[in-house]
Amino acid sequence: MRGLSSAFVGAGARTIVPDHATAAIDIRLVKETPATAIVEKVKAHLAAQGYHIVSGDPDDATRAKFGKIVKVTVGAGGTNAYRTSPTLPIAKEIAEALARTFGRAAGAHPHQRRPRCRFAPFIDALGFPAISVPIVNYDNNQHGENENLRLGHFSRGIVTLAGVLRM
Repeated sequence: MRGLSSAFVGAGARTIVPDHATAAIDIRLVKETPATAIVEKVKAHLAAQGYHIVSGDPDDATRAKFGKIVKVTVGAGGTNAYRTSPTLPIAKEIAEALARTFGRAAGAHPHQRRPRCRFAPFIDALGFPAISVPIVNYDNNQHGENENLRLGHFSRGIVTLAGVLRM
């Protein structure tokens, strides 16, 4: 759940029954679950709860006809995840380059993926492998209001990426 909002809060709070509520959700996918299939499953679940699904703001006639209405919008149509096998030659070459750079074997995370990667459609269409080489600290609160990257991780990231580029 990325966010919820409804009615009035704080200094402007009122004792009313709100006319709408908004929920923003973000579903992290794996390669075996295409975004379109998950969107359809979410819609089916909402319909099973008795909601009439619309894609735009409901008009007065729709509001009069249905007691439970939900507007579903999907940002950018969803993005499929990708996964690259750590046994591929390119994955092994990157691991070897990092081992040469740091003098020890790098830890591989075969299930690590970038679910919202903007390159995923190209990866699927062109059929080439893609490998993420993250340089962030584990607690960086990625995509949060207090996202951060420690200077040590930034410096080490420069060395890491330079090692990959020297392959």
